[in-house]
Amino acid sequence: MFLIVTEDELLTKLEQWLADRSDPPTILEVVETRDSELLAAFILKGFRVAARQAVVDRLEREAASTFASDRSVITAAVFRVFDGLAGAWSLEDGEKLQLLGLHDPVQLQDLRAAPLDQVPTEIIERVVILLDIFKAVNTLLPQPNGADAWIRSSNTASMFGGQSALDVMIGRGLEGLREVRAYLNAQIWAG
Repeated sequence: MFLIVTEDELLTKLEQWLADRSDPPTILEVVETRDSELLAAFILKGFRVAARQAVVDRLEREAASTFASDRSVITAAVFRVFDGLAGAWSLEDGEKLQLLGLHDPVQLQDLRAAPLDQVPTEIIERVVILLDIFKAVNTLLPQPNGADAWIRSSNTASMFGGQSALDVMIGRGLEGLREVRAYLNAQIWAG
């Protein structure tokens, strides 16, 4: 019998195991525990760190070649992209914060002024996913008004359960953003 364990449960188990250690473990030390959940969590955490760093590296490379080498200019470009999406989707201030995983408008204001390497990678990842969603919706619905309205329209697809994409993204956080992007990409490839 297999128990289904969530990613959060795996990562919590890893963090508890790491709390008892003074040095970061190698993958061999994790394998030696013979705990498959611990190994899965270690790999998952490593993958997430690498994926986030890849997003930051890509943004820095693309933004540096497009805008300048000044990191504050790059940060401004990231938030200009987000502001463009927010405007197209007519997002309210609270919705903007929730999509970025923030709770306070002051946090957003501080991030806008920070160099890119001080912006949490999760925020950058969220903006990149939102941009991917924007591009996918506009590919599927080439009329701008229809594409922009889709984000708030209720959806009968099973993953939405009658909710809008915005409801799913806000309600499920980063995982919701990933799910909406995956759904839209699947629709593009199916069409």
